[in-house]
Amino acid sequence: MTPIVVQGVCKNFGALQALDGISFAVEAGEIFGLLGSNGSGKSTLLRILSLLIAPSRGTISMLGRQVQKKDSSLLRQMGVVFDQTPHYEHLTGFENAWFFARAYEVGDTEIESRLRHFFTALDLWERRDDLVGIYSHGMKRKLALIEALAHHPRVILLDEPSLGLDYHSRMSLYQLLQERVQSGSSIIMATNDVHEARLLCDRVALMRKGRILAVETPDALIGSLGGYAILEMRLDRPIPFDLLKGVPGIAQSEATVRENGSYGIRILARDDPRILPTLLAEITPHASLIGLDIKRPDLGDVMLRFGGGADAS
Repeated sequence: MTPIVVQGVCKNFGALQALDGISFAVEAGEIFGLLGSNGSGKSTLLRILSLLIAPSRGTISMLGRQVQKKDSSLLRQMGVVFDQTPHYEHLTGFENAWFFARAYEVGDTEIESRLRHFFTALDLWERRDDLVGIYSHGMKRKLALIEALAHHPRVILLDEPSLGLDYHSRMSLYQLLQERVQSGSSIIMATNDVHEARLLCDRVALMRKGRILAVETPDALIGSLGGYAILEMRLDRPIPFDLLKGVPGIAQSEATVRENGSYGIRILARDDPRILPTLLAEITPHASLIGLDIKRPDLGDVMLRFGGGADAS
């Protein structure tokens, strides 16, 4: 039995179509990434999967049955973290986590050891008896993750799970997620972090404007850019951006401004030595080149190739 099957899911908010025909499946013991820029539909999809809102069309099967809103028996087998997670701020961190674990029917004999494990892993054990009202944003984020994982859910839905965490806590979170995967949980994780997606995800769905453009392993997606190179050019001033549109061999380009005030252009181009002289001939009448790096593509460049870097909302 495939734990999660999504078929033709659409979601409309009035005239806005947030999701347009989303289909994929997630196996047991798999981390499935939703990778896309803001406004691509990742969070809307997670809210449908977590039964907070209903799809306009399409079907979802989870743990062997059709998903219906307010399915309490299914919700008890899910762990969910969104960007904002409410807590009882007049209770301690441990009391909050204990309450959620009991609500998910974790037995009294298991609660103490499980919570100790998660609080310790996320470096929150020493602050377990502090009121949540004085927790920092990062500490509240850790607590939300503990509340989502402590009942050992079979389905885990995470929206930007490492947002607000320091490096050590991120690495600890990744280890906790791997523990759940090894126990057979299915994880769907929305992220904007291409490095996190490549490190954690078995497969990644590239999303843009409510659609899935591709589903593959991170390495296969990067391999699809075979024959391309990334040119990162640093200039002393900006150039007219449409200047590069007619240059043969360029797949995508984007402009950046660096901290030192220099201007940058990141170009995904065919791996052809003749392209660089052509680019310089177009650019140097307008700006001076002060630096150039050439590197292999990564997942961020895959997003750029599919147009994922263009969304903003």
